[in-house]
Amino acid sequence: MAMAGVGEALVSVVLKEVLRKLGSAVGDQIKARWNLERDMEDIKTTLGLVQAVLRDAERRSVREEAVGLWLKMLKNTAYDISDMFDEFEIKLSKGKISSSVAKFNMGKRLKNVRENLTKIVAQRTQFGFILDACSSSTDQEEIDKRQTTSKINKETIIGRQTEKEEIVKLLKSDDEQALVIPIFGFGGIGKTTLAKLIFNDDRMQGFDLRI
Repeated sequence: MAMAGVGEALVSVVLKEVLRKLGSAVGDQIKARWNLERDMEDIKTTLGLVQAVLRDAERRSVREEAVGLWLKMLKNTAYDISDMFDEFEIKLSKGKISSSVAKFNMGKRLKNVRENLTKIVAQRTQFGFILDACSSSTDQEEIDKRQTTSKINKETIIGRQTEKEEIVKLLKSDDEQALVIPIFGFGGIGKTTLAKLIFNDDRMQGFDLRI
C-alpha cells in the first residue's frame, strides 16, 4: 500500500531534520549559552555514521522485522532530539530560559539522547548493511548550507491540521502505487510533529508496514 514508501522514507527525513537543527541558529545558541558543543558534535557524527547505511536498512526493513524494529528505535530517538530543540526554541521565544536550571536540564537531556543514540547506531554492525558512500557526505553538505529563519509556536502546530488531513487523504487513496510524500518548510515550523501526528492517526493503523 502507499504507506510503505512513506514509512521507509520517514526515517531519512527525520534524521535530515535533526542534522539541520544541529547546524541551525538555535543549535548555535545552545552551544554558545551552555558549552554543549561536544555533545552536539557527537550526535552529528553519530548520525553521519548511520546515514551511510540507511538506504540499505530501509530497503531490508520491508522483509526483515529486526531491521524494521532497529529503524523504529532510531526514528524515535531522532524524534526526541528534534522535539527537544523545538521545546527550547519555544521557551527561548517566550523568554522562559533560566540559565542555571536550563543548562542542567538541557545538558542532562542532551547527554541521555546522545548515549541512547550511540547504543542504537552501534547495533548497525550486526546487520551487515551495505555502505552508501555518497549519501552522508552529500546530505551533510546540503544541511550545512541551511539556516533557521523562523520561530516555532503552538499556534503554528495547531494550524497544520489541514495539511495533516490532506496527507492522510492521499495515503488512504485507492492508488496502489507506492508513494513518497515529502513535507517541506522552514526549520522549526513543526514538520516532525506533523509527521508524527500522521503516523499516530487511527486511520493509519491498517497499513502493513509502519516504521
